[in-house]
Amino acid sequence: MRKRICVILIGLQSETARRTVEGISAQALVLGYDVFVYSYFDLRQPDENTIRGAANILSLIDPKDYDAFIIHKGIIKDDDICSKIVGIAGDSGKPVIDIDAPDEDGEEYPLWKDREKFRILTEHLITEHNYRKIYCITGFKGFHQSENRLLGYRDALTAHGIELHDDWEFYGDFWNEYTTAFADRLASGEIPMPEAIVCAATIPAVGLIDGLKKHGISVPQDVAVVGYDCFTEVLYEQPSVTFISFPNYNQGIQCVCRIHKMLTGKSVRSDLYFEEKLCASDSCGCHTPDNPSLLWLKKDRAEQFQYQSLFRYSGMQESLSSTDNAADCFKKLHNLNYLIRGIKSMHYFLCDDWDGISYTGNEPYRSSGYSERLMTYSSYYPGGTLFEVRRKMDVPDFVSSQERSGTYFFFPMHYSDRTFGFAALEFTDIHHTPDSFFWSFMEILNNALETIRIRYYITRFSERQRLAAIRDNLTGFYNRRGFEEISAEMYEYAVSHHERFYLSAIRLYNLEQINQELGYETGDQILLIISDVIGKLTKGNETPSRYKGGKFYVVGTHSADAPYPSVAVQKQEFLNECRKKLADYEEALQIELEIEVFRDFITEQELSVIISELETKLNKKHVNSRKKRIHMMNIYDIRKEIYRNPQKKWTVEELARMMSLSDAYFQRMYKKAFQVSISADLIHARIEMAKLLLSEGTPIAETAEHCGYSSDVYFMHQFKKETGKTPTEWTNHHRNNISKKKS
Repeated sequence: MRKRICVILIGLQSETARRTVEGISAQALVLGYDVFVYSYFDLRQPDENTIRGAANILSLIDPKDYDAFIIHKGIIKDDDICSKIVGIAGDSGKPVIDIDAPDEDGEEYPLWKDREKFRILTEHLITEHNYRKIYCITGFKGFHQSENRLLGYRDALTAHGIELHDDWEFYGDFWNEYTTAFADRLASGEIPMPEAIVCAATIPAVGLIDGLKKHGISVPQDVAVVGYDCFTEVLYEQPSVTFISFPNYNQGIQCVCRIHKMLTGKSVRSDLYFEEKLCASDSCGCHTPDNPSLLWLKKDRAEQFQYQSLFRYSGMQESLSSTDNAADCFKKLHNLNYLIRGIKSMHYFLCDDWDGISYTGNEPYRSSGYSERLMTYSSYYPGGTLFEVRRKMDVPDFVSSQERSGTYFFFPMHYSDRTFGFAALEFTDIHHTPDSFFWSFMEILNNALETIRIRYYITRFSERQRLAAIRDNLTGFYNRRGFEEISAEMYEYAVSHHERFYLSAIRLYNLEQINQELGYETGDQILLIISDVIGKLTKGNETPSRYKGGKFYVVGTHSADAPYPSVAVQKQEFLNECRKKLADYEEALQIELEIEVFRDFITEQELSVIISELETKLNKKHVNSRKKRIHMMNIYDIRKEIYRNPQKKWTVEELARMMSLSDAYFQRMYKKAFQVSISADLIHARIEMAKLLLSEGTPIAETAEHCGYSSDVYFMHQFKKETGKTPTEWTNHHRNNISKKKS
């Protein structure tokens, strides 16, 4: 039996990770090893449940199945997952190569030759471009790759007689956030501008170039920038980025050579190495022909572009999500596996309790490990499909070829932290590895399985055919009986699966008044408009019902990590949409529509209690709204009275008493209604009355008295303050305007 190398490497959507695996596969094929790669696609900002669901693939690894381990924690930010990876390999008692670990002195197959390569990269700026003031942005402080690349930078400066400066050296990270902020500091003058900047990785170099361009700083005209490793961004960035070629491919080769010596005690000389050399490009001011790294990238991008078109027109999402069960889903999937570049065989291992129906664990659903019995759907190229039930322990032997060594990839199938199973695939040759489109492929499959699971559960649990007979004739929603049954089922589902129970209560309070004053036909039309809005805003696992009259309910469950809007936003969105649709009817009669929502995990609340409390809130809200509407109608009447009789000695206390409100609340309502305080509005009413009297020729003293002023002087003072003119000036101005219009 061939020896097996277990590779744990996360984030195969990146070119560096894929090139590492390609190097491992190439050398393993020469030496006759099987390679089993366990991976998941790393998100930049994943949530906790998604991490848990993805990292569950590690539970599939049984150290007894493997003879050696290559691990690369890479970009994993979760310390627990890193510890788990180290534990799986370290506790196995088998040889382990940690790509992230620093090389020991005198190692025959060095994984990291960063110091020498970074010296070459920095020296290029000195010898070819005559730069002397060169900054270095390396990675995390204390990390061996960061420190070795910094040493290479120093070696280059020292060899050419350039004095080292502490303020020319910067510790950052291997992403672009730090360098983007660094560009801001350069542009602001906080950090003096150098002639060139050498970055410890290409992604930070791209971030720096983009940040500089935003400030109008040109690369390389104003400052040269170089990266280090080979990423797709070197192709599409303008200017294209200078870097060192093939370090990751050769690194993969060296890993296998090390493993071979650790297992056999024999050294091996590989003929597969590519020359690691500088790939000079536009960002430093060079314009060299394509080297093998760029040619590989361009070919890879060209192929991915072709597959992007295939994806766009495949209809994969609709095709899979429309199936009724897992078996039909994987049958259709066989005809879609052409979307995976270079695929030779594809196996989907589905847990026998993947849909949660037969799961008996302590958690609400399976979120860790895999079932011992796996429903296996296999696709072979060329060839057909095969369905079998297999034991988990037999998977490594089943997927691997008996004829020759190969590389086999394992990826999780999950939705958030809900485990469905895993996929295993083999490619036609070592140059094909799972890429970003395979990531999309798996995402669509996972979403389809979740859709099927929910649909199947709801169909099985609620017996839709039976409920179809108890629908509301007007709206097509479930009626009272349907709501009582579906709400009980949804409530039980939320409790058993630890999901949020969702219930919204909607009520048109004055339906009877609408029917009496506008007719039953109008009342029905308004109910249809409201039900149409409810239907359009209903999402996911939610079901609407018309309970009776103008009362509606929407009931459902929401998974813990589902991105739903806040309750306040949801209620406001519903009311705004209804007001817009019912605007024409509002002109004839006030529409008294209210909504209240419950969305939370069930602790000890009974369903009847939740409904009762929701109804209480809804009725209380309606009473308050009606009071406000009545107050608003009264307050408009009061304002009319004030403007008819501004001369009266109106007081806030008297006006508030007329509405049976406190002084403070009355003043707040008045200002909210008219955007002006009551005292200011009283003055405005008197001044408007004064203008009318003055325009009719009424003397100033008599005008002041008619408007409620006890003093002519105070009246004239306030009139000028409000209009900018004295009563006499205003009267003259008014007469002149009339004369002009007549002439």
